[in-house]
Amino acid sequence: MPATMVDVHNTRFIREKGMEALTRELGTIGTVYFLRQFNNGSGNWTEDRKKELADVTMETIEKDIVALRASGNTIFSHENIKEIH
Repeated sequence: MPATMVDVHNTRFIREKGMEALTRELGTIGTVYFLRQFNNGSGNWTEDRKKELADVTMETIEKDIVALRASGNTIFSHENIKEIH
């Protein structure tokens, strides 16, 4: 098979090469964001969100932000996503 041809029936190969391409072009975090677009999830997101955030106030959010910044943690920073031009 020529180098430009891909055996589309080899799903493992397609999956591996696809993940390599996504990670190379988008970075790890960008790949995760991209793949999450295709997961419909389950349950009632609106009701679950209301329950999870019932006790959250602006004060707790502000305290969490201050603590996260003080820790030097950049895990959730958008700086971890490669620029796409």
